[in-house]
This record gives sequence, structure tokens and C-alpha cells, in this order.
Amino acid sequence: MHRRRLPAALALATVGAAVAWAFAGLPGSPAPCPVAGCDCEAPRPGPIRQPANAWSSLGLAAAGVMLLGAPSPRHATGYAAAAALAAAGTVAFVFHAGLTAWAARLDGLAVGALVAALAAHGWYRFRAARPYSGGWAAVVVPWALLALGALCWALGRSGGPWCRPGSLLQAHAAWHLLAAAGLFLWLRREPPRRRSASRISPRALASGREEPAPQ
Repeated sequence: MHRRRLPAALALATVGAAVAWAFAGLPGSPAPCPVAGCDCEAPRPGPIRQPANAWSSLGLAAAGVMLLGAPSPRHATGYAAAAALAAAGTVAFVFHAGLTAWAARLDGLAVGALVAALAAHGWYRFRAARPYSGGWAAVVVPWALLALGALCWALGRSGGPWCRPGSLLQAHAAWHLLAAAGLFLWLRREPPRRRSASRISPRALASGREEPAPQ
């Protein structure tokens, strides 16, 4: 297997193991959920206690796996953010599937790690200060998706105006999917690398234009 694809394969195997573990039964004491249910959705019988919130969490994991397996070169902070995204989606699935106390704590840690990784990658992009391809849409669309997802998260919390505990259409699940799409679009676009000075011809340096040196 190509070494570049190994992180994606490991992340995918982890997701599969988490799903299999959920169906086998997740041990542990129940999470301290409000009466309306953790993140609004009412618990259901069976191994997947919150099907909408659980299965939609895998959208985050899928986005991370695809980013890890992308063939394009990626900065180390981009890889870290993709791995954190895959881990956060997997842990969120385990939490919503079993609604256990230990998974609730682990979910909080995974979200914190993801925020830290995204902040580090955002700082790298800010320091790089290079143009992005794709025009304004490449910048606006990811943030618009994240903003809409954040609205779903805020209004769809337990007791919120969009909270419908018995429905399979959960605002929290929409937050998972919108965040997955927004972060995927944002992370997949890397700032273009600067050309190495050794590959710029002396004539281009003298004229102020960046042309590759003849091979």
C-alpha cells in the first residue's frame, strides 16, 4: 500500500471497528443527558440509541478519511486537522450510538483536539499569506456551510426551538453534515507552494518574472 494512503486506511479501519463495537454493545454507565435527550434526539431501543445523530457523525469521519487519502501534497497542519476530523467524527458516533458517560467525556476531548488542529492550520494559512485558487466561492462557501451548521447546532439543542426529540430529522445531525462539508471544502484547498529559488532561471530573476529554469 502506498505510504500516503496508509493514514486514510487506518482511519477507515478505526471507523469500521467503532461501528462494529457499537452493534456489539458499548459498555459503561449512561451519560447524564437532559430529559429531552442528549443533543435533543430521544434515545431509542437497540444498539444505536440516537440513529440520526450517530450516523450523521460519520459524515465528519468520512471527510477526514478522504482528506487523509487525497493525493495532493498537504502541509503537516493540514494532515493533523484531517486526522482530528476523522477522530472527532468517529468518537461522536460512539457517543451518540451508546450514550455512555465515558464516550461523552471523550467526545469533548476530541472536539477540543479538532479545534486546536484547525486553529493551527488556520495560523499556517495566515502566515503563508498566499492566494487561493477557485475565487471567492472557495472561501465563502465553506464558511457559509459552517455558519448554517452552527445555527442548526444552537437552535437544535435540547430544549431549543428546533428541538424535536422524536423526529429522525435532527438539527444536530444537520450540524454534523454541514460542518463535515464546510471543513472538507476548507481543508482540501492548500495554499500553493512557493517555487524553489533553484528552479528559477537567472534571466527570470533579472526581469522580475518567475519562470522555471531550463532543464
